[in-house]
Amino acid sequence: MLTQYPQTKIIAADTFVVLANKILEKPRSLTEAREMLRLQSGNIINVHTGLCCLNLATGQTLKTTVKVEAEFRQLSDNEIDQYVINQPVLTWSAAFSPAYDSGMALIAWVSGSLTSFTHGLPIELVLKFLATS
Repeated sequence: MLTQYPQTKIIAADTFVVLANKILEKPRSLTEAREMLRLQSGNIINVHTGLCCLNLATGQTLKTTVKVEAEFRQLSDNEIDQYVINQPVLTWSAAFSPAYDSGMALIAWVSGSLTSFTHGLPIELVLKFLATS
């Protein structure tokens, strides 16, 4: 199929969160989501996004990992409960998504690629690859 589209550019990325050398994947239950948010509350997390871009026409590739640090605000039990009740926390690694205002409101500060943090795709790197490949 790719031979039918020789000018194709493939972009793939995936993101995971690390806290105290523990990978926080998607929670399996609302209870686990609450536990994950309590663990992150008041702590610094590391968000890693693996990025791979391939230009089939030129063979040019970009393979990298983008690391972002962020600190959670100190969250109350009520804030955590409301977030878990009102958000689809089982669909997100580490039980939160900063792509929405409710998720970003959990965060005190971010250092690194904002688009990698919020959307799991470092747009600035993708745009550079597309412009030069």
